Amino acid sequence: MIEVQSPQELIALTKESPLASGELEVSQTMINAFVALCGDKQSIHQANHSSPAVVPGNLLIALIPGLLQSLFTIRQTSHCYTAKYNKIRFLEPIYANDSIRLAVSFKSARETTSKTVVTQAVQVLRDTAVVAEAEIVDVYFFEKEKG
Repeated sequence: MIEVQSPQELIALTKESPLASGELEVSQTMINAFVALCGDKQSIHQANHSSPAVVPGNLLIALIPGLLQSLFTIRQTSHCYTAKYNKIRFLEPIYANDSIRLAVSFKSARETTSKTVVTQAVQVLRDTAVVAEAEIVDVYFFEKEKG
């Protein structure tokens, strides 16, 4: 995990090459729990004898914040939330038991007195293939100074 003082440091770090997360296997158990929770009855999300289940796109999106948080931490922030997902594209299906990882580049950081708004370009990879991509906007809030 990379630890930085400010979001601007992340932008500088990823100008040369994106950060890469560790792998996460998307299991059939994860898919089953997700589709049961949201009531998704699409047959493509059910495994059968001839083909594995396709990972729901919304499950994939839900996994991104945890993978991002495993990559870096920004000191002097008290908390963060995801404000927006833009330009989401699913390029290839991801199947049950596929392993995915992220490649992340930081595009911009806009600071105010209490927060920084960070825009990230995220690619979801299976092996070396880009299977999905999105632009994610996170808001980081600064710790209040004691005094």
